[in-house]
Amino acid sequence: MAEYVHLIGAEQVERAAQTMLSASAEMQRAVANMEHSFFQLGRELDDFISRFEAAVERLEVAAENA
Repeated sequence: MAEYVHLIGAEQVERAAQTMLSASAEMQRAVANMEHSFFQLGRELDDFISRFEAAVERLEVAAENA
């Protein structure tokens, strides 16, 4: 027959482990959300830079023709 040892505070240790596991999952979700946000921001910045460069080029052409 197997003998079981009950450690004092084992339940608290198990709860702490579950809390850390839950916190880890939440941090992973937060990182995924941040990654998506940074990717989206990068796309928006690329678009802005393209539009800005096109506007500068139009101004330069207009200045040459003036």
